[in-house]
Amino acid sequence: MAAAQPVPQNAKKKKRKFFSVANGFDMPFLIILMLILAIGLVGMYSASYVYAIYWYDGDSYYFIKRQLLFAALGVGIMLLVSVVDYHVLHKLAIPVMIFSWALLVLVLFLPSIQNVHRWIRIPGIGQFQPSEVAKFGLILLFAHLISLNHKKMQTFLRGFLPFI
Repeated sequence: MAAAQPVPQNAKKKKRKFFSVANGFDMPFLIILMLILAIGLVGMYSASYVYAIYWYDGDSYYFIKRQLLFAALGVGIMLLVSVVDYHVLHKLAIPVMIFSWALLVLVLFLPSIQNVHRWIRIPGIGQFQPSEVAKFGLILLFAHLISLNHKKMQTFLRGFLPFI
């Protein structure tokens, strides 16, 4: 009778956790994000349905339909960006920031809307605020700079202060 051989560590089956990173997604974060989105949509609908009935021909769903469309578009873009290799985003940090600065300067020379220069109108598509592009660009640029200077991040003067 032969002695039982010990099972190698890598041959054991791993238990799958429900809340684990599956396919690159952080499931607890995704669930919390979707809950916050749902709560925000319900709150927005409850705050705007009476106004929509009064001003938009009795359509109490006017605002929530538009917001649901933008929420679905945002979630789709979020899921698309989450599967992109971060090295690609790392290379795009400076060009995206330069592009956002150009948009922020451009908006100053475009016609104002209600005496304010905030929006860029694109005929046939709609309008957007270049500050939204600048928010994404700034986050991308900071992540890029922090990854380049991660060893200096332990000091206040060289790690924290330049980002303020």
